[in-house]
Amino acid sequence: MHVPKDLSSCVRGRAAALFLSLMVTVAPLASAQVGVDAGSADAVAQEAPAWLMLDPTGDAATADAALATCGAAGQTCCPGGVCDPGLECNANNVCRTPCGAAGQRCCVNQTCNSGLACNTSGVCRTCGREGDICCAGNACNTGLVCNAGRCAQPCGGPFQACCAGGLCGPGTACGFVSGRAVCIPCGNAGEACCPGNFCQTFLTCDRIAQICRF
Repeated sequence: MHVPKDLSSCVRGRAAALFLSLMVTVAPLASAQVGVDAGSADAVAQEAPAWLMLDPTGDAATADAALATCGAAGQTCCPGGVCDPGLECNANNVCRTPCGAAGQRCCVNQTCNSGLACNTSGVCRTCGREGDICCAGNACNTGLVCNAGRCAQPCGGPFQACCAGGLCGPGTACGFVSGRAVCIPCGNAGEACCPGNFCQTFLTCDRIAQICRF
């Protein structure tokens, strides 16, 4: 909503015109009927503006002042819930940048719209899919796990993908199966040597073949 800032000036101009018109009629009558001299007529002219002109501290000035303190970011919303372009009036009647949608800032308590999560930069991003950030509560889509803040295939277990840095869970070692890095059982006879060239009791790690043998 826009109120012209020169509203009070416009009203003052109209009041001044009314005053001049009134003086054309009043001044001669005052001089003729009451015997007022020119100096007294001038005195009337000096006093009249005080009750013809609008007080600059009146309603118009108050409206201008109110409009000057609303609508900007962090200020209260203007009447009708109006804010400056690019802002919206939130539930607390404060003008803020929009929040919650993809690419927008996170809302209060780092919340975002459904299917989105607040990243470390305070921006709402898609979550839950492989490669996405993890959703609230470290949740990911079915078949995926939250690993270091990202949704990924399960890793570290037998025949699962190797975790970051080639790490695997106990009893497995990171190897290659069909060109894919997976955690394979290790340490038993005929299996790969576990990290540190470890094999089960009575077995020895063939360091060239990296196989545990009797």
